[in-house]
Amino acid sequence: NSLVAAYTGWNDSRNVGSLAVVSGDNEFLDPVAVQTAVDTMSELAVSIPWQRGDIMLLDNRTVMHSRRPFTGSRRILASLVRDPER
Repeated sequence: NSLVAAYTGWNDSRNVGSLAVVSGDNEFLDPVAVQTAVDTMSELAVSIPWQRGDIMLLDNRTVMHSRRPFTGSRRILASLVRDPER
């Protein structure tokens, strides 16, 4: 998720996303492979129809998460919890 965000979205006068992200052997990423990842993420994305009072618990190691653009206000309350069994 972060890799795709950096590659596709972090472009300004100082940064070019497609040049900022490299593989472990310092090679640039294959643009076709990155686009395939972007397309797959979009196809698998699920929008949650939030209602007042809703909460969500998720395991950050097993899901990717983000938000789509919206209008209006929002209030974010977050807590990080460590699993003592791991």
